[in-house]
Amino acid sequence: MRMKPASDGFALPLVLWLIALMVAAIAMLAMTASNRHLQSSTMGDRVEAETAARAGINYAVARMDARLGEQRWLPDGQSRQWNYDGHALTITIRDEWGKFDLNAGDPDVLRALMQLQDIPPDQISAIINGLGAMRAARLSRQEGAGNNDVPTRLFNVASLSQLPGVSPETLASLAPELTVYSGRSLPDITLADARMRTALVAAGKAAGMPVGNANGSGLYNIDVVASRPDHPPGRVNVVLQGTPRYDGGIEIRWLAWEHGRWQQ
Repeated sequence: MRMKPASDGFALPLVLWLIALMVAAIAMLAMTASNRHLQSSTMGDRVEAETAARAGINYAVARMDARLGEQRWLPDGQSRQWNYDGHALTITIRDEWGKFDLNAGDPDVLRALMQLQDIPPDQISAIINGLGAMRAARLSRQEGAGNNDVPTRLFNVASLSQLPGVSPETLASLAPELTVYSGRSLPDITLADARMRTALVAAGKAAGMPVGNANGSGLYNIDVVASRPDHPPGRVNVVLQGTPRYDGGIEIRWLAWEHGRWQQ
């Protein structure tokens, strides 16, 4: 009688182990494909939402036309609703003159604003000192001196995060009240929102301030969020310069476009 090799006893477990390994590999590939499909679908939904938000930007500009009279949308910070291509759009228009200019604004107003926002004292000092250093460097540069390696201005609000100690939460809290486009030492109290008006009063800068034009300065920020149920939202935020035309319309010059998170 022929003896059965001892290795034959390992054949069945080996085959079963190989089958289990193949099943696990197939399951992993299927899961990876599923995740990629989900990511692709989510990305596609976000692109659609941002496309709808861009349509909202164009609609907002059209609604700011002076020829619409009382139907014209003003840069008053009011949230307005509009539906487009199955998306619910929330459109907000603000005037940049009603915000604090990081490159030119009075630091007492910014300090008051940050205190009202309960920003930690160490971050308040970091921001005030950082902006002061930039302005000092700019003045020295204009006089033909100074270190060329020191930045002299911020080119967008998001750059504020480059100052030491400024947290993302602080930037998110302050960003809606900040600009780098107005060039004003003080926000226009007529065009400012409630928070900025309170900061101006707290800093002692509101008394005797000239009253501006409630129709707007021509320098605007438009924020649009597009959403629909069970889909990711899309957001577009722009800054533009609107110059009245001879026929009553508006000549637009785009200064900044941002998608997704607010990073003006």
